[in-house]
Amino acid sequence: MIVALSVISAIQIPVAYILGKELESQWAGLFFSTLIMIPSWGFFEQLYPSHTMFSSLLAMSAVVCAIRYEKTGKKKYIYIESILFSLALHAHPTVIILIFLLIYLYAKSIRGYGFCVADFVVCALLFLVPFIPMLYYQATMGFPMSGSVSSYALG
Repeated sequence: MIVALSVISAIQIPVAYILGKELESQWAGLFFSTLIMIPSWGFFEQLYPSHTMFSSLLAMSAVVCAIRYEKTGKKKYIYIESILFSLALHAHPTVIILIFLLIYLYAKSIRGYGFCVADFVVCALLFLVPFIPMLYYQATMGFPMSGSVSSYALG
């Protein structure tokens, strides 16, 4: 199990290369993939296997898809980006900061490819798919999370 998690997590190195290549050039891709191998504070915090180790992989993959949608206009990229961003957000909530970059890239691509409400609805539904089990649990239990969040915010 741990070997499988390590292999899946190691995929972030080629994804960092692809991200750098999409943003700038092959040298930027090489630079990004080299930087991702340097241990960071998050690396030392996450010494146990969990789903949070996939947040950077999923976040970088979502940005790659958003850049490719902006460059090509192929709708498959925006659909994949929606589900990847949702999974990244599900892995760790700090990924929410990427929403500004994704909105920027999407707004930039609207100029070139137009806006379709149906595509937006599909993206929103794909975004919600990973949250369905949590939403179902919250609905059946009377939304206990909203009560705890409001008591924390008001306390």
